Amino acid sequence: MKHFARAACILGLLLVFAEGCATIAAPITTPDVTAKLVPDRDLAQHGVSFTADPFLAPATLLMPQDEFVTMTITLALPLAAHVTISGGVEDGTGKSIARLYSKQELHDYWLARGRAQDPDMVKRLSYLDTFYVPSLAFAGFRGRHEYYVVMVGKRPLPRPATVILAVSLGVGDPKQFAFELPPFKP
Repeated sequence: MKHFARAACILGLLLVFAEGCATIAAPITTPDVTAKLVPDRDLAQHGVSFTADPFLAPATLLMPQDEFVTMTITLALPLAAHVTISGGVEDGTGKSIARLYSKQELHDYWLARGRAQDPDMVKRLSYLDTFYVPSLAFAGFRGRHEYYVVMVGKRPLPRPATVILAVSLGVGDPKQFAFELPPFKP
């Protein structure tokens, strides 16, 4: 009976060890960038209330004046790198209709619409400082990192439109992304 219990413990430990090894991420050997549009409904899953979410356009009694296009950028860096980000939204003729905001610009945008001491504003700015890209040009650290970026334009942005994003990691050509702007939902 003791041998069975000992064998069961060893087998259990091996299974736990094997499961733990299976969840270890593979080392990053080449730099990579991915980007995706984030629908407003997905932002609600992060546990921040609508009144404090810095990545949703401000709600007013009347129709909001601005439309936000929110994206995530995921960087996988084997070594530290200088990261540069640019982007915007263009209409069908190539005219710019929304531009990418830096963290400071989005911070100032929100402060112009509320009091810095308001509890929702404190949460909003804290969340912005934590999850927004540090700058449009910054020193990226080794590892995997996900950041939010926001492009702001007058609501409603004309459709069809293309969301354009370019991310450079300091070497080679920037990685270019282009997404069709989803239909407007009032």
